[in-house]
Amino acid sequence: MLAAGEVVRFDGPWDRPDELRRLNGLMRYSNGTYNNGFAITGMAYLGHWYATDQIPRRAVDQGLIGRLGNIDPSDGGLAHRYSLSGRWNETDATGATRISAYVVRSDLALFSNFTYFLSNPIDGDQFKQADDRWIAGGSASRTFFGTGPTGLKTETTIGLQTRYDAIRAGLFNTKERTVLSTVRNDQVQESSVGVFGEQTRRIGSEFTLRSKLNRLVSLDFDAAYARARFLEDDPAAPGRYVPGAVEGVVSAAINFDDVWGGWFGGLRVRYFGPRPLIEDNSVRSNSSTPVSARLGYKFDDGLIVRIDAFNIFDQKSHQIDYFYASRMAFETAAVDDIHFHPLEPRSFRLIVRKEF
Repeated sequence: MLAAGEVVRFDGPWDRPDELRRLNGLMRYSNGTYNNGFAITGMAYLGHWYATDQIPRRAVDQGLIGRLGNIDPSDGGLAHRYSLSGRWNETDATGATRISAYVVRSDLALFSNFTYFLSNPIDGDQFKQADDRWIAGGSASRTFFGTGPTGLKTETTIGLQTRYDAIRAGLFNTKERTVLSTVRNDQVQESSVGVFGEQTRRIGSEFTLRSKLNRLVSLDFDAAYARARFLEDDPAAPGRYVPGAVEGVVSAAINFDDVWGGWFGGLRVRYFGPRPLIEDNSVRSNSSTPVSARLGYKFDDGLIVRIDAFNIFDQKSHQIDYFYASRMAFETAAVDDIHFHPLEPRSFRLIVRKEF
């Protein structure tokens, strides 16, 4: 029997606290092993929160709100998810049988307002996205072990999968989370049954790019560059740049472990290059270089104490940027502007864990 639970309360650094309330629970009864045994698992999740979405740069420049402020303090959401699943597996010298089934109940409501008072100058542009669904399904398969002509071991699997979804999805105009009107409210029922077959060979390889300087210290380095372009111009938005497509990313880290008894930690630097925010590349975001670190100690009795530090140098950059038109309550017309979600300020997290 396995049981686990989590209770989270988090406000974050924002002017309007997140007031995140999250509950996670899991219970599992199992017998035997994964290859020869069964398990029944029940899970539950409940979450409620407020969200600070992207804000217009002009509101910060004019001193109307701070970098951690908001335009609509009622944005946020709530979600619930419950599931029950089971599996039964049996393996012998000739093959393996796998049977599983599950049922899921979930509902989600998100409240967002990206343009403020552009479409509705009186009540505002907040909207609600709702998703309420039941999901049920299962699968059964049989894998046959064999040997190919060249002596390589093979596995041939045939099986059946089925799934049923009952969905209610809606979009509503709201004000401070109160529904004003319905844009659409749909009900969908979907069912599917599939037969599959596959064959695999037990050969493979792994490659990891990592430099271990000695028994205690290692280095990691990753770099990527992308050139994203549309194949054709859109007359409504001339240009072939893909808005938001990151062009260059670099990550470098130094890590140490088992130093002076049980000390471990590391330092990581990430670079996110500028990116186009509009198709003609006339508006671009700035780059950012957040630095994070961790330091911890492993005790002989299994106790682990760790401190994580984020954005150590408190860089005033953006996590994400958009360029579009919006209208604040006092404005008489739409304004094209950069809207951004700020990088969270310097923060620290203390983690205490006990391993048995």
